[in-house]
Order: sequence, then structure tokens, then C-alpha cells
Amino acid sequence: MRNLLCLCVAILILFSQAVVAQPLTSDQEARIQQLENVIQQQEQRIQQLQDRVSTNTPSNTVVTELANSPAAQETKPIAGYEASGFFVRTPDGKLELFMTGYMQWGLAVFENDTPENNTFYPNGIYLAFDVYLLDNWHGRIQISFHDVPGADGSRFINGGNYSVARVQDAYIEYSCSCPEPYFNVRVGQTHVPFTLAGQYAETEGIAIWSAPFIGAWSHGRDPGIMIWGRISDMLEYKASIHNGEGANRLNTTDDFLMALSARIYPLTYSENSQTYFHVGFIRTRDTDNNNGSGTLGSAFLTTPWGRRVFGDNRLGADDAATRGWRTGVDTGLRVDMPLDPEKASSIRAELEFMYMVWERKLTTGRLPFLQGYGVSFGLRYHMNLTPGVEGEGLFPLFQFSYSDIDNKDTDDVAGNIRGQRVYTYTFGLGYAFNKFVNISFNWVMVNLAEQDLYGPVPARNDRTNPATGIPNFGSDDLEHAWFVQLTAQF
Repeated sequence: MRNLLCLCVAILILFSQAVVAQPLTSDQEARIQQLENVIQQQEQRIQQLQDRVSTNTPSNTVVTELANSPAAQETKPIAGYEASGFFVRTPDGKLELFMTGYMQWGLAVFENDTPENNTFYPNGIYLAFDVYLLDNWHGRIQISFHDVPGADGSRFINGGNYSVARVQDAYIEYSCSCPEPYFNVRVGQTHVPFTLAGQYAETEGIAIWSAPFIGAWSHGRDPGIMIWGRISDMLEYKASIHNGEGANRLNTTDDFLMALSARIYPLTYSENSQTYFHVGFIRTRDTDNNNGSGTLGSAFLTTPWGRRVFGDNRLGADDAATRGWRTGVDTGLRVDMPLDPEKASSIRAELEFMYMVWERKLTTGRLPFLQGYGVSFGLRYHMNLTPGVEGEGLFPLFQFSYSDIDNKDTDDVAGNIRGQRVYTYTFGLGYAFNKFVNISFNWVMVNLAEQDLYGPVPARNDRTNPATGIPNFGSDDLEHAWFVQLTAQF
């Protein structure tokens, strides 16, 4: 090709000289020079093309360029770890599987005049699988492997607890194709959207244990259907209907549990999802008086670590059973703010208030409504000591709660229930090695205003369960307990 081009140019020059048989002018000489420059440039270009064709084959250059193209990168199978956990993606990116989990082990030490035993314990051992399919579908299964509390409601009495695998979350979720998650539908077992503190995992609490009214009345998880969404990056809503019998239990009546909640993010959800105002509503009905463990429709209170101090299965067959509608409201505020530009140190505060009413329909008539309310406040400061290590640092904390349950009629009349008031004070100090592993120490003080939790009012000084003869062990002053707990999450 190059020789042919050169021959054609040479013939053109000779022909022009033969036709114009006269001395060249300066313009003609300039034009000839321009043609020679063009010929030289074309020769260089031809040589470059020939070199590329002769030295590069599809097995190296062409294949390498295609493999590194954006389209090829999108079709590569990907597996690894990121903020959402361990993951595997299909080559077309239409299916993603994430695996996350955490475990908590602790040591509990109690003073001698309480019924609890000193022991090592698991607080939370979970493994969760999240599947994202075709951009709009999400499925989640979370399995719990930690112990089941005994009949007394506490894992620290009589050694009656045992470990078993249980389903915590099991749902399918559809999200609309919108820039923001305006509308989502979730079907299966999930958190009941009512309380503030009762909707996050054990690893997210300010202290090791939540307030007694949260543990008793937040309801936890339940099978049902939920719609939820987030609007303008500032308002999140949830509305759901559930069986009302608790996790992994079918509905035994025609009644359902209804729950609503809303959260306002003043700094926007994308900027700070842990700072918000919260309000929740719940309404459900309990018609079974023989639930044994005091199901979530029943009126009861516990210590922060779960020992029953007031409830329907502690005062006899009909004394505190509810057998009617339970209606409650919850409101709160959570603030979680960084204190430096690197967001290494932060301060967190939570304030929550709940009010609950139980309708009482008994076999011998109708006694006044039971009412309960609680308030809690928690504060934790996270101080980073090693710049560059995400999540590392000391975190001192304080948490206070007051829980009260009683008849609206407070007179000492026949059939009246005096209820129970529980004050808790928690002081703590912890250290996070990084964002995955931390250790925390909590000193918990519990003040029970009423100690006759096993019998009617005349037996309040007996300290013995009149049905079983088992001593009460209740103390007349503050009960002290100490907990050291190690948490690892991935």
C-alpha cells in the first residue's frame, strides 16, 4: 500500500512537470514542498498501523481492552466484605447475598440476697442472611442461637434456661422503583414498630440492658404485614398488622395487633440517621388467661435483666390477668452527634416515654383498668484514643429508668392491685477495640418499691410464695448487679 501510494504521487509530479515545461515559480516550489510533507506524514501513519497489526493479537491487546471495559466489569462475579457484611453477587448483578451477625458473652454477678445466680451468659448470638433480587425484592432471615429464659422470666435463676436455634426475622419485602424509598411492603416476621429502644439490636443499646418497661411492653417481633417508607429524606413512617402472639406464634383469636410509628430526622436521614424524634402507637388484645409466661398482651414488669417482679402469673389465676384490649403510646428523642471533624468521638443521648392501658375482663366481674407508664434517659460519650482506627475508644455511660404499673384506682380496697414501681440506675464504662469488637462493664442498681410480688397484700411480709412455699428472696433496699460483656460483630 505504501509503495503504491508513493508511485502515484511520483507519477503525478512527473506528469505536472511534463505538461508545464517551463521553469518552476516560487509558488510552484512551495506547493511541491507541501505535497512532499503530506507524503512523509502518510508514510509515518502507515508504518504505525503496520507495526500495530504485526505485533498485537486479539489474545493480548484486544482481549485486555475488552476485559477492562466498564461493561465487562459489571458482569464479573464479585465476592468479599464491605460495610453491609460478607457478600456474593451473581455475574449479572441481579442477585446479592449478604451475611452478617454478632455474638455477646458476659459474666453476671449478683449480691447475695437476690434469687439470681452468678454465671456466664450469652446475651445475643445471631446470624442473618439478606438477599436482594432484581433491584426491588429483599428477603431476610435472622436466626438466634442464644438461651431461652426459664419460666420465671430470667436466665439467671435455677438454671432453667437452655440454648436453641430460633427464627427472629423471616420476611419478604418489595420496594417501589423510586429515587427514595417512598413505599415498601414487608410480609413475614419482623419488629413491631412501636418503641424507640425496643426496635434496635442488643449491640446498639446505650447500656447492656434496656429499661424494664421496654423489655416488658415493647412486644418485640411478631408475624404480620407492614408498609413503610421514607419521604423527602426526613420523615419515616411504618404501619403494620400482626398476629399479636409474639415471635414464631400463630394467632389464636380473630383479633390482631395494630402498630404505627413515625420518625422525623431533622438533619436528614442520609446525613445523620441516628438523630430523630420518634412517636409510636400500639393496640392489641389478650384473651388467654393461661399463657403461663405472661404473653405480650399481659401486664407485667421485670428487672432490666428479665426477672419477673410483677405479672399475671405471679398473683394468681385472675388477679392481674388482662383479657382485654391493650393500648399504648410511645414517644422519644435520640441524638447521636460527632464532636470532631473526623467523627471519631461522639456523644449519644436518648429520652423515651411510654404510657399503656390494659382493659381487664375477669370471670368474677370487672375491676378497674390497669395503667402503666415508664420513662428512661441514657447518655453515652465515645472518646477516640487512637486516630485512624475506626470505632476505637472509651465510652462511659449512664442510664436511668422509672417504670410503674397499677390500677387507676389507688385505694386499698378488696380486689385492688397495688402494682409495682421499678427504679433502675446504670453506670458503665466500656472500650471499643475497633468498630467490630468492644467490652463493656455495667453496674446496675434496682429499687423495687413493692416487694410482695408472689402473693396478695396480706402476705406482703411473708416473703414466701403461698402456692409453692418458695422464698421470695426480695430485698428491702437497692439490688446490685454487675455485668461484664464482650461483643463481636461482623
